[in-house]
Amino acid sequence: MELVRIRTIIDVIYAEGFRRLAKPLRRVAAGAVIKNPFAGRYVEDLSELYETGADLGGLQLSDIENKDGLT
Repeated sequence: MELVRIRTIIDVIYAEGFRRLAKPLRRVAAGAVIKNPFAGRYVEDLSELYETGADLGGLQLSDIENKDGLT
């Protein structure tokens, strides 16, 4: 897998409606761009990307924990 970029967005909510939350609520979204290993050719079985997706998920979770101090 050739990783090109990761984008992580952490949304911290301190109040909702007209009330202050007792504890801030965090919502996280993450995405990644990789070089297409199948570029230029037709591939019917994309199962190779499943493992890549799992690896990226772990990498993004570590990135989020480090940025937000969630560990």
